[in-house]
Amino acid sequence: MNHPQSNSEGGSDSWKGGELQRHLKPVRLAQLDSSSVGNSAMSLRFVVQGLCDQITVHVAVGVVTGNANNNQDPILASVYPVTPGTMQLTPIVKNPEIPRLYLREVFQDRTVLTNIDAPLPQEIPFGWSFEPEGADEVRVDVNIPTDAWDAEDVDGTLVGVVTIAYTGNWQDPNAVVLALGRVRIAPTGNSLAIIGTGGE
Repeated sequence: MNHPQSNSEGGSDSWKGGELQRHLKPVRLAQLDSSSVGNSAMSLRFVVQGLCDQITVHVAVGVVTGNANNNQDPILASVYPVTPGTMQLTPIVKNPEIPRLYLREVFQDRTVLTNIDAPLPQEIPFGWSFEPEGADEVRVDVNIPTDAWDAEDVDGTLVGVVTIAYTGNWQDPNAVVLALGRVRIAPTGNSLAIIGTGGE
């Protein structure tokens, strides 16, 4: 398991002016490097903590590239390789009496007619908005196939982005601050996976 990079206390640093929304600091999942060739299959993960039922959460995963001014530009979906990788969300319930309880994955194969667990991760770039509905955390898993970006000749960063919005009672300012202020991305390791895009 490769661990993405976030700051030591999890990411959280900007609020959207005029709206009860907050952007968490993006998580760097992997570096796309045109001077490297290929990659082995990799699993990347981050966890959004501190959820409550008074917020809506939007989680997105995609690639941004740097330009001469060191700004970040997105890569359009049409530029991604045929199988760039997938993302999946897993809700987690916390209870002091038991370890974390992992629920069924959010993205399921709807063609399966029986009530069985049939995970169907979504291809990146992808974003999803949801209400926690009792979940305390959500685990975001990103899987990159072997040599997925080989010969794409792209330099950039695979990132996870989280935005939260308050949907509860606006008459209680303390509730807004508590609901939005306690959400964070769990601290991760300092190693950053390399995805080679240079080809042979």
